[in-house]
Amino acid sequence: MTGIAAAAAPPKKQIHWRRIVIWLAVLVAIGAVAYLLGWDIRGWFSQLWDTLTQISAKYLIPALVLQTLQTLFTAVAWLAIIRYAYPD
Repeated sequence: MTGIAAAAAPPKKQIHWRRIVIWLAVLVAIGAVAYLLGWDIRGWFSQLWDTLTQISAKYLIPALVLQTLQTLFTAVAWLAIIRYAYPD
C-alpha cells in the first residue's frame, strides 16, 4: 500500500537551473550580437518607457477593463463550446 500512496503523491516542484542558465545565455548572446551590430537596445527601452509613462490613467483604466471583459467573454464562449461538444 505504501507503493500506491507514494505513486499517487504529487511530484515535487523543482527549479530547472539548467533551463534558466540556457535562457540567460541566449539573452546575453542576443544582446552581444545587437551590440556588435550597433543597435542601441538600452536607448530603445528608455524611449519605450518614456512613451508608456506618458499615457494617461484615464485611458489605461478603461482599456484594462475592456480587455478583461473581452477575455472573460472569450472564456465563457469556449466553455459553452466545450460543454456542447462534451455534454458528459
